[in-house]
Amino acid sequence: DINGNLFSTLMDGGEFNYRNEKMRFSTGIGFSGLVFNNNSNISMTTSDYDLKLSDSIKMASPRLAEYAEAVFYVLPHDGSVSVALLAQQDLLSDSLIESGEGLLHTFYLNAGLKGRLWDFVFYNFYVTGEVGLYDMIEDDRSLVLGAGAGGLKVDIPLQHPLNPLVSIELYYSSGDDWGRSDFQGSNIDSDKDSLNQFTPFSMQKKGYVYSMNGGNLIYGDVAVSLSPDRFFSLVLESLTLFRAVDGPVSEMPVNESGSSSLFLGEELTIAMNLRPMSDLGFQVKGGMFIPADAVEVDGAQYKVSAYMSLSF
Repeated sequence: DINGNLFSTLMDGGEFNYRNEKMRFSTGIGFSGLVFNNNSNISMTTSDYDLKLSDSIKMASPRLAEYAEAVFYVLPHDGSVSVALLAQQDLLSDSLIESGEGLLHTFYLNAGLKGRLWDFVFYNFYVTGEVGLYDMIEDDRSLVLGAGAGGLKVDIPLQHPLNPLVSIELYYSSGDDWGRSDFQGSNIDSDKDSLNQFTPFSMQKKGYVYSMNGGNLIYGDVAVSLSPDRFFSLVLESLTLFRAVDGPVSEMPVNESGSSSLFLGEELTIAMNLRPMSDLGFQVKGGMFIPADAVEVDGAQYKVSAYMSLSF
């Protein structure tokens, strides 16, 4: 999909594309069950997550996905309007589903605007509606899923010898309360008949110290990149995290007995990137997460990492 916020994983399948000066149309179908676990980032349910960690099962969770997308290049300054329909079906066999878990089938409607305002503001705005069924195998009931997400990203390059780029990103995704005992959706309360947690087809991580999936997540992200020359850049970033409702999130140690505050904390990062040659790059990155009362960790959390990339 055009924003990469729903389907972003390897699959086997087929695709058809048509394009002219005013529009582009794409449609396709894919199957995830022939991809090795290490090459897949599908984790919609607890069953998907368990399969990914299994030593005896080497292939990814089997899901069938279909999509159709149209992009119209009709906005000023090379801007576009996009509309996409996406769907996926859970094909996991009942024998691999643990007690208290189920099959999740979902359908998405995605719409977005992308383009440029004046000569120095670039924007990307999208909204996603999600409906589906969560078929709980053990007690033979189906929960109706109705969820949504939306985001806006603005990039502003400034005229200065340091070539600063200011990026601002806002994101919202709906969530469930503690009637959903964990983020993946196992052992859901028996009196619930509907769910509201946004569940993309593939994991979309946000954050450095704590990398969180979409679903019960709101954040504001401000980053400033400085590039005095084409070999070196420095990136400073501030990420503010919230929950949409008082309920589970994907990564942080938050539980029902803790604070009901929706504010999760603040993350500050700095990254230095060096690319002495076009096929050789280095990065050193450090970050600090300052937790709110709802996050059950002892004080600030830290992370430092170094990367090297070599292409040939």
